[in-house]
Amino acid sequence: MEQSNSQNFKSFKEKLMPLPFFLLMGLAVALFLGGLLFLMYSIILVVAFKVPMVFLLVFAASGICTGLGLLSLHGFFTYGKHCKKLKCGTLEKVQKSPQSEKTFKDYITLQNVALVVLLIAAIFAIASAALGAINREKWVQAKSPYMAQLGYYADVEYRDYKYTASDVNQINVDLKDKNAVVIYTDDAQKQGFVIVNGYEKYIGQIEIVRSGSILTISEGEKPALDGALEKLLFFMFDENKIEKQIKIYVPLSLKNLIEIDGEYIIAK
Repeated sequence: MEQSNSQNFKSFKEKLMPLPFFLLMGLAVALFLGGLLFLMYSIILVVAFKVPMVFLLVFAASGICTGLGLLSLHGFFTYGKHCKKLKCGTLEKVQKSPQSEKTFKDYITLQNVALVVLLIAAIFAIASAALGAINREKWVQAKSPYMAQLGYYADVEYRDYKYTASDVNQINVDLKDKNAVVIYTDDAQKQGFVIVNGYEKYIGQIEIVRSGSILTISEGEKPALDGALEKLLFFMFDENKIEKQIKIYVPLSLKNLIEIDGEYIIAK
């Protein structure tokens, strides 16, 4: 019985042995691809922004991914050597060869190369931080000229519109990318007004037209992003969930008096 359990354990152990190979190699490949991606974007961003701070930070991220990838690869080869020394679940006894004087070539190992790459990446990251990479305003300044030439703001801008509620009978919602959220409120500060607020990513994004007692909320034409550079930097022009929302505050007492047409959701 004990022998059977021992054999089962040995069989289970042998089946699990290749798992670290796949994990380490998969991790190494993912990190190398990440390093390559960051390297590509470090060049793209310096072309777009022409600011060394951005290049240094993204290049540092590339170096960190590459260094960690090399360490994963080192772990892969080390584990491979370890597995070769295993026999029947025990390590073979390795006879120590007499130590000889180490030369410079002996220090050029995968592990040491990885540590050097990580050190260089850390220096680049520190240099980027010294130039203002940890300061949000510096990032806004860095991308401002590039975004402005495309018709975009360097940073999202908040808009707040207020209309006397007694002058509004109908609200038309005609949005393409943004989402309208209607909030019926009994907040004393908002009573007597229809309030529309949201964020603009580009000039004239939120358009509100008042025609008599009708408010029409729509979006202005989005600036064209046809260049190859703009397509690669698509994430800079996207809006997050909060930025996509346009909030429409309506006094709770006027809920049944102001008609709302179009696609919208009612906040709970």
